[in-house]
Amino acid sequence: MVCIYLVQRQSGEAHSATRNRFIYWRTNNDVLELVEECLDHNLIGSQLRFCFQDTPILGGISVHEFQDYIIILVATVASVHRIVFPHPNKLPKPEVHYAASCQPVLSVFFDASLTSACDPQNKHMLNPGGSITSQLYGAATYLTSDGEALYAIASSMGSVMLVILPAQGVQGVVQQFDLSQSTVMKKLWTGLVPAMMRGWEEPF
Repeated sequence: MVCIYLVQRQSGEAHSATRNRFIYWRTNNDVLELVEECLDHNLIGSQLRFCFQDTPILGGISVHEFQDYIIILVATVASVHRIVFPHPNKLPKPEVHYAASCQPVLSVFFDASLTSACDPQNKHMLNPGGSITSQLYGAATYLTSDGEALYAIASSMGSVMLVILPAQGVQGVVQQFDLSQSTVMKKLWTGLVPAMMRGWEEPF
């Protein structure tokens, strides 16, 4: 049995979802806590907690804003997740009568559900083999301009697992690559060093 201990992390800064609205996140082992704040209005349903049972979160949380969605990328020791929320501009306005400045509005987390969070198109269980046989201890995430979700997950053996989820709402195949030190260095050596300096290698 392998014991994995990961320190508590938090966003450290607010991620702006739109004007005067911000998202903070914090992780503690297998728990992700999300809070949305607004400088102009009180928010309804603005706090959310996800528990990835017995699968510690690796860090590298990232928050991204698209025209219709707010997307949060999460990597754990066993899976990767794309958590999708509606953009604030797409939320209905509650029918509550207050002065304009006191009007409460819906948070992007208001209608969050376990069903939407577990959408098979937005998660991927890491395949056994390669670096998954060693301890995973860190991650970085990124969302491309085309909407593809990228997860780079580091292992204790010095290799990096790269997982690519297709864009939100696009049918496609999840791609997983194992980038070991030897293969990366060989590619760098081949690409950067002229062939005449690699005299002991076979010509192309």
